[in-house]
Amino acid sequence: MLVGQRIKEYFFQERLGSGSFGEVWLVKNTKTGDYAAMKLFDSYNENAISDYESEVNAYKVLSNRPGCDPYIVCMYNNGSFDRYYYIVQELMSGDLGDFSEGTKSKYRIQNALSLLLLMYQSAEGLRHIHESGMVHSDIKPWNILYHVPEVNALDASYFNNPENMRYNICIKYGDPGLACTLPREKGKSHTVSPDRGSFGESQNCIVPGTQRSSHVPGLQGVSTCVFGGTQDYMAPEFYSAGVGKSNYPNTLEAFQANDIWGLGLVFRAIIEGWKRIQGFNFIRNQGEIPPVHFISGDPFLDEAINDIINMGMVVYDYKLRLTAAELVVYINDVLEKALEMVEEDLSSNLTELPPFVENK
Repeated sequence: MLVGQRIKEYFFQERLGSGSFGEVWLVKNTKTGDYAAMKLFDSYNENAISDYESEVNAYKVLSNRPGCDPYIVCMYNNGSFDRYYYIVQELMSGDLGDFSEGTKSKYRIQNALSLLLLMYQSAEGLRHIHESGMVHSDIKPWNILYHVPEVNALDASYFNNPENMRYNICIKYGDPGLACTLPREKGKSHTVSPDRGSFGESQNCIVPGTQRSSHVPGLQGVSTCVFGGTQDYMAPEFYSAGVGKSNYPNTLEAFQANDIWGLGLVFRAIIEGWKRIQGFNFIRNQGEIPPVHFISGDPFLDEAINDIINMGMVVYDYKLRLTAAELVVYINDVLEKALEMVEEDLSSNLTELPPFVENK
C-alpha cells in the first residue's frame, strides 16, 4: 500500500480510483501544501509505457505549465519510481458520469439554463483541443471532469443553479491518452483563438501560477490518429469500419466530427442516462436515430438544447455535424438571448431561436 509513502515532494494520502492503466491517488505537495491527483501507470501492464508516453505528450501540448489551458486538466509533473510511471495533475471534484445515470444520477441536471452553460463550457474545451490541431478520440462522460469550490452540502440543487454553473463550476477535459493528430498537422503552427463567447471559464478555473497561452507547441510527439475509442461513443462511420480496418474517413475533420458525435452522446446521457445511448454506434442512417426530448418547462431553451443535439451533433452524416467552433457560437447566441430576456423578466415570452447552422 502506498498510503503514507512519499515520492519526491508528494505524500500519498488516499486512493481515489483505478482503471486498466493502474490507479489514481490523492497526494499532497509537501512543499506547497497543495493537493493534487497522481495517476499511476503500472509497468506490470504491458501497455503502461506507451499509454503513459501518449498521455504525457498530449498533456504537454494541451495543458502544461506555464501555459495550462483553463478547459483542460492541468499536468503539474511526471516521472517514474519503482514499477510505476506517474502523472501529477490538477485535482478535480468529479466527472460528468455523476450526471449520466438517468434518474439514479448522483446529481441530475433538470434546469435548462444550467445544462446549456455546461454544454457551452464543454464545447469551448473541445474547440481548444481541435484548434490545437488535435482530436481527443475518447469523449465520454468519465473523461470530462468538473471542479467546484469547497461546498459543505453539495447536491443536485447546486448544479441546477445557473449562477453556480456560470461562475463556480469548471468543466475540463482529462484522460487524453488517445488524443491524436494526423501527420500533415505535425509540421504546422497552431494557435487557439480567444473564447468565442461570453460564458467561458471563470477566473476561478485558471490554475494559480500558470499563464494562459494561445500558442500551441509542436505536435511531433503526439500520436497519429487511428481507429480507437470507447465503442458506445464512437460515431457509426468509424465503428462500422471495424477494428483493424482502414476504410474509415482518414481526415482531421472526420476525426474531429467523431469527437462532436461523442460529445452529443454525452449530452444525451446527461438528459436520458448513459444506458439509453448504447448501440448508437451501429446506426445505419439518420432515420434510426431517435431524437432526444429534453423538457424543463422552458420551451425556448428546451427547443434549443434538443436542436443542438439532434440537428448539430448526433447526426449520421459527419459532414453535417457542427464543428466545435460553430457549436460554441450557436450556444453562446442562445444564452445571450435567454439571459437578456431573463433580466427583463420576460423569459416566458422567448419564442424565436437564433438561426441554426445547417447544411454547411
